[in-house]
Amino acid sequence: MPRSRAPLQVMRSQPRCRYLVSRAKTPFQSAGGGFCWKAVQRAARLDLGFASVSGRNEIMLYLDTLKELGKDPSRYSVVSSRVVHIANSEEEAWREASPAMIYQAELYAKWLSAGYGTDPSKTFIRPDPERLKRAGLLGPVDFVRTRVERILDETPMTEFIVVCQLPGMDPAKEYRSLELFGK
Repeated sequence: MPRSRAPLQVMRSQPRCRYLVSRAKTPFQSAGGGFCWKAVQRAARLDLGFASVSGRNEIMLYLDTLKELGKDPSRYSVVSSRVVHIANSEEEAWREASPAMIYQAELYAKWLSAGYGTDPSKTFIRPDPERLKRAGLLGPVDFVRTRVERILDETPMTEFIVVCQLPGMDPAKEYRSLELFGK
């Protein structure tokens, strides 16, 4: 696939929000991923980028597998995502976001268990409140900013996806959180 000659920049403005979309520096890569070690390793063998909803351990396995296969990890896309919700306190953020986070985790557990032929309680994504609370970036702006910075420093990735809109969550609370996160 040929590289683009000039960057594509599209600006979209909404009240107090700006979106900037640029043409990728490298050709599009498909991303593989998975919720078990073999799926992570398969993504590397198949020459796919890697998308993770988990964290550093799976990403490091992917990068180590690329190296073992004699591939240059810098040529591959590594994406990680986290739920972010800003509120006045960690407790308030959890209270506002947890029903939607649990609902979404229940759906993923159902879909994954059907695909893998296993019990929903054994899937990687499952409605475990403590696990969701630890993985989510929930709380006041400064607390969330510190956690995001730590994740970016400690986790080798090329893209970081911030999930701010969850199924069934009050749109006004989501919008308020997104506005605060953008400041």
